[in-house]
Amino acid sequence: MSDSTSSCNESAFTESKDEYFNETLDGNIDYRKLHFQNETYQQELHNLRLKLIHNEAMQRELQEANDLLEQSLTKEKEKAEKKLQEIKEKNRQIQVTYENQVNELGIELEKKVKENKELHNLLIQHKDEISQTKLCKSDQNIEERLTSLKKQMQELLIDLEDERRKKEEAEEMIKDLNSQLLELQEILQITKDNLRETNEILENKCEELALCRTEIETLKTVSPSESYKGNSLFAEVEDRRQVALNKAITLKKKYDEVKQAYNAKVEEVKLLKMEKAAILKEWENYGSVFSEDNDLINKYKSRIHDLEKRLIEAQKNNIETKITDTSFSYLESLLAEKKKEIQELHQKIEHDSIDMLVQAEIQHEIMKQLKYWKCKAMHMEAQLPEFKSQFEVEDFPDREETAAENMNKIERITSESTILKDRLPVSYLRPKNMLQTIGNADTSLQIINTRESTTNDHDCRADKSSNMMIDKNCLDYNNSDKSEFEDTKMEKDTNAIQCRKTQNGTFLSLNETQKSRKVVQFSEDTKSPPNDSMTKRKENEEKKKVPKQYKVMYISSESSK
Repeated sequence: MSDSTSSCNESAFTESKDEYFNETLDGNIDYRKLHFQNETYQQELHNLRLKLIHNEAMQRELQEANDLLEQSLTKEKEKAEKKLQEIKEKNRQIQVTYENQVNELGIELEKKVKENKELHNLLIQHKDEISQTKLCKSDQNIEERLTSLKKQMQELLIDLEDERRKKEEAEEMIKDLNSQLLELQEILQITKDNLRETNEILENKCEELALCRTEIETLKTVSPSESYKGNSLFAEVEDRRQVALNKAITLKKKYDEVKQAYNAKVEEVKLLKMEKAAILKEWENYGSVFSEDNDLINKYKSRIHDLEKRLIEAQKNNIETKITDTSFSYLESLLAEKKKEIQELHQKIEHDSIDMLVQAEIQHEIMKQLKYWKCKAMHMEAQLPEFKSQFEVEDFPDREETAAENMNKIERITSESTILKDRLPVSYLRPKNMLQTIGNADTSLQIINTRESTTNDHDCRADKSSNMMIDKNCLDYNNSDKSEFEDTKMEKDTNAIQCRKTQNGTFLSLNETQKSRKVVQFSEDTKSPPNDSMTKRKENEEKKKVPKQYKVMYISSESSK
């Protein structure tokens, strides 16, 4: 009985022992499964947080870019509207002035025609009176005077024809200028449409960039799937990286093309502004020419008025001699005295009139020369900013030679202006406009420099904004499984992946190629077990069946060109 009881106790003890071991093994297996699921969920949470952070950063950048584009659009629209209003007001004022001048010239021409008719009638009457007189000497003198008056009348008729011709030319010039104005307005509208199209293209490209960035970030943050193991995982990552790099390169090329098109349109707008300024200057010059022609017409009028007065006085003297004097001898003596006085006065008047006309012609020629030199000075002033931009922007090897050439050109311009000053006569008074242009030369150069500085600042801001669009936050994994973001500044020509930081804290050069290194971290359970019990061996075998977590660290991140 004792043997049977002992055997029963031993069998019960062994059964209970086996049950206990089975329960402990099942509990350990459940614990490991739960632990593995917890780790997977933590990884998914970490990836989702990264995606959230990147999406928020992208939304902020897009909002800032949209605000900047809207502000620039509103500013450009306001500037264009202001310029159009100014141009319309100037054109309206100029048209009114030219119409007034044309009307005045027409009135003056009608007056001159009437005066010529009256003079012609007076000449006919004078001829009739002379035919009635019987004095031969007086008849001869009157005929000589009539011939001189006829010559003067012919000259005046020629001048009238010239004035009519000038009037017709002025009207043709007004028509041409109006047509040029319409063409410039059409060009302005075309440039506005082109600017709007470029702005729309830029907005579309910004949206495409944002989408591509999100795709790149998703590619970077994609967790390795359980199905891919070994070298196939790294091959897939390499393929995705190459696709992302190709997309980034194509986007950069498109952005450069859009930027070049925008710069070309800006240069076209500048050329149109220069042409517009030249047309306005020509318009002002023609206005001054008309004023000078009016001065000459007024002088001719005064000359005609003097001749009319002489005619009236000669007629009165002839009538008085007819009424008062009857004797032939007294008439001869009076005629001789009057002839001498008339000849002296006539010579004086002719000399004075010739001097006045010569002075007017000299003044007219001097004004033409001044206008020519003014236009030349304005042309050289317009070329100055180009020389300065070439001197400042480009890094020439022979910079001193180019600077010396530019200084020689400026000295040549100043020497030409001094030569013109020496050629002018002493009696001629220089006009105010010329003094202002010479006096304000330094101020105009300062204004040009300020304009260049503002344009350079605007270009720098545009480059900064483009570089900000390229900058990205690079992710650096530490050994403690914590994610840290590091902002790395990038150069203009580098891609987003070229500035990734290594684990040692050093940045990679541009000539390095990308290599992926697999850092496999095994848990402590995979090491050699301290005990050789069966339970621990089974636990180690089960742990080996569970897939291990890998970490990918990029040693270098050069974009393969």
